[in-house]
Amino acid sequence: MDQLVAAAETALDEEPDAWSALCRFVRFCVSMRLGGLSSVIDAQRHEAIRLQPETIRRRLVLTAALGRMVRDAQADGMLRTDVDVGDIGMVINVHVRQSAGLAHLEASVDARLAELLLAGLRAAAEPEFPLPGVPLTGPDIGG
Repeated sequence: MDQLVAAAETALDEEPDAWSALCRFVRFCVSMRLGGLSSVIDAQRHEAIRLQPETIRRRLVLTAALGRMVRDAQADGMLRTDVDVGDIGMVINVHVRQSAGLAHLEASVDARLAELLLAGLRAAAEPEFPLPGVPLTGPDIGG
């Protein structure tokens, strides 16, 4: 969680705009395969970690930073208006592990997946590819 918070805050501090910060953060998360934790430890242990007070506190800091990226990138017209922090959280949890026998493609696959995900988040994609339902918020995913 500390790495995530640091990555989000660094992206906000160093990138020229919110969309660039969001792209940097998503690329970092994909490269770290952050969805993998819940797939390799048992559900009870994962839930216990997720509910620890310090984990909750750090998740709220992360959600606030991600919320800033989302709101500002939407205000700049770069990010779809029909997504929210929870959607971004779910997007970065999609990439869990490399398919068997494809480890030699890991860097290429990670980079391609990140760009595919980001392309779908661009404001320009919204009219042609409307999303069903309502945007997921931070509280929807526990943030």
